[in-house]
Amino acid sequence: MIRLALIYFVSDPHLGRNYNFKEDPFTGISKRALDPINNLEMVVKDAIQQKAGLFVICGDLYDRTNIGSTFRKIIRKRIFRPLSKEGIQVIVIGGNHDSPRNLQRGSDIEDLSLSHEILVSRVPKFKNIKIDDTMVGLILIPYMHPEVLAKFVKAKIDKEVPLNEQYSRAQDYIKKWIGENLSNIQGADVKLLICHYYPAGAEIRKIPSPEVLPGEFHFTREMLHEDAFDLCIFGHVHLHQALWKNLVVPGSIDRLDFGEREDSKGYIVYDTEKKEWEFRCLECRDLKNIEVDISEEETSSSQELTRTVLAQIPQDIENSWVKLSIMLTTAKRELLNLAEIEKGLERAFHYDIRFINQELQRETILEEFTLNPVTLFRDFVDQSFPDHPYKEDLKKVGLEIINDLLSKMEE
Repeated sequence: MIRLALIYFVSDPHLGRNYNFKEDPFTGISKRALDPINNLEMVVKDAIQQKAGLFVICGDLYDRTNIGSTFRKIIRKRIFRPLSKEGIQVIVIGGNHDSPRNLQRGSDIEDLSLSHEILVSRVPKFKNIKIDDTMVGLILIPYMHPEVLAKFVKAKIDKEVPLNEQYSRAQDYIKKWIGENLSNIQGADVKLLICHYYPAGAEIRKIPSPEVLPGEFHFTREMLHEDAFDLCIFGHVHLHQALWKNLVVPGSIDRLDFGEREDSKGYIVYDTEKKEWEFRCLECRDLKNIEVDISEEETSSSQELTRTVLAQIPQDIENSWVKLSIMLTTAKRELLNLAEIEKGLERAFHYDIRFINQELQRETILEEFTLNPVTLFRDFVDQSFPDHPYKEDLKKVGLEIINDLLSKMEE
């Protein structure tokens, strides 16, 4: 079959994320967890229809290093088998979520390499791929955790690297590695650099948030050798954007949390003949964050207070995930008609109601009682450390540990 010289780039699907609501009784998988799978399947169908030659996943295919077998079965059936059936080559590079902190440990993305059409990269490598009459040269830089990078640098210079130098030495190592391997793709018609790192200066999301963690490894412009490449594609950052001379971030294919609720999501299609890229949007579930403050309301009527809250709930909440936060005093909490508020939210795909007690200056969750450890831990951190500068860092590492334990329990 003649393949068009099109390459599809998707990033950060985070498949296999756990949700504790709207679970299918047979599979145990939440309908919410199917959203990114549905979106990725839409991209696959587009690639098949357009007779694409290459399909690249730029890191964090999975939300953790090991996901449940049912998730893997669904993903094989809906994503990789259709691509394989059509003979479309696939590249998957490791991200910070689906790559272990030790290269000696295995991960579920490696199982994909059992198919000869799929190349999985967990360490830097180069690859030349023929798409019809076009030779595409690729430099692949998957995410490597800081301790892994430190070992690479140590092996390269044959001595220990002081802790305060590991960051800059790692940047130097990657820059040098790219430069040394450019000769391996020198004869290619199109040259591409594909990474899963934070490019310095990238915007994280439309809604301002201190999401760049302290110590986040920055990929600088000087590391790129950008003049040697026709296009540089970076995963890891979830907001689509273009940077510098020829760097593009596809962004994630779904709104993964409420901080991304205003972000457009989609994927990149690159025409290797024209050497032009296009961003194609994907429809995503609406995430609505509603905040209502009735702490200063003068009325003492239950009906009036309840009506004030209901008035803030928009009409277009069908199929939306809604988070309603109500700021109030203890006395007003006792007057509020929760049943009426829940009735006003019943058209939503899912809703959470949170009461923020102004007197106690702490958030109390009264709507959702759950033993799901992921939700419990996330809410515990949000409530206990609401303004702590390392809150997101703590949450990220803690959830990685919990998800690893959960996946081992599923096996």
